[in-house]
Amino acid sequence: MGKQIARQLLVSGHEVTVWNRTSRAMDELVAAGAKAARSVADALRTEIFIPTLFDDAAIRSVLMTDDGLPEANGTGVHVCMSTVTVAFDRELQAFHLDHALPYVLPRCWGGPT
Repeated sequence: MGKQIARQLLVSGHEVTVWNRTSRAMDELVAAGAKAARSVADALRTEIFIPTLFDDAAIRSVLMTDDGLPEANGTGVHVCMSTVTVAFDRELQAFHLDHALPYVLPRCWGGPT
């Protein structure tokens, strides 16, 4: 999903910075004009970041670490397009509040807003 979102942003003329746990996954997007981030922290230092990680565990291991979301320094808005459970959404909201980070989760599941 992330590759498709990034591709559409590039086609629309936006600057896009990409990061993945494996650099091979970024190659196609870099060839299409995206900038490769050196680290997840580097990728999070943008106006808007749209992680599309697989699940709660992936978000914890990539974003909720010392070199993850806290490194964003409140410089951008996290738009969560990852698949998360309702319980984890609440945990993620609290994490963002604790670190003074803007956070948006599309409410596709029909839960409280």
